[in-house]
Formats: sequence, structure tokens, C-alpha cells
Amino acid sequence: MFRNYLLVTFRNLLVIASLIGCTGGYYMSKILLGSLWVNFVQIKAGILLLAASIMFVATIFTIIFKIGRVALRNPVDSLRYE
Repeated sequence: MFRNYLLVTFRNLLVIASLIGCTGGYYMSKILLGSLWVNFVQIKAGILLLAASIMFVATIFTIIFKIGRVALRNPVDSLRYE
């Protein structure tokens, strides 16, 4: 039960962070590019979804790597430094 709560909480934090980041990135790039050039490429929803999905995949791989490294570590080494 606690594990599912952590997974849901972490997933919700990632979703909130991606929504804030995509929204802020869209408006900031529109303002910046609009102030520099008259004609520029518009940012579409597909690009923002791609960026959010890359963030999710990178997060999952990082978590899997960290958990695997901790799982393979010798517990005696951890107890030695306590």
C-alpha cells in the first residue's frame, strides 16, 4: 500500500512538473521568439509531448538504474559505515 502511494505521488509530481514546464516553455519561447523575429517556427503540442515523454523515460531509467545498483550492493558495506 505504501509503495503504491509513493508511485502515485511520484507520478503526480512528474505530471505537474511537465504541465508547468510545457506551459511555461511554450509562452516563454513564444514571447522570446516573437520579440526577436517576425517569422519563426511555431511550437506545436507534439514537440511539448515529446519533451515530456523524454523526461518520463529518463526518469524511469534513472530510477531503475539507482534501484538496481542499491539491490546489487553488499549490505555489509552499508552497515560498516553506520
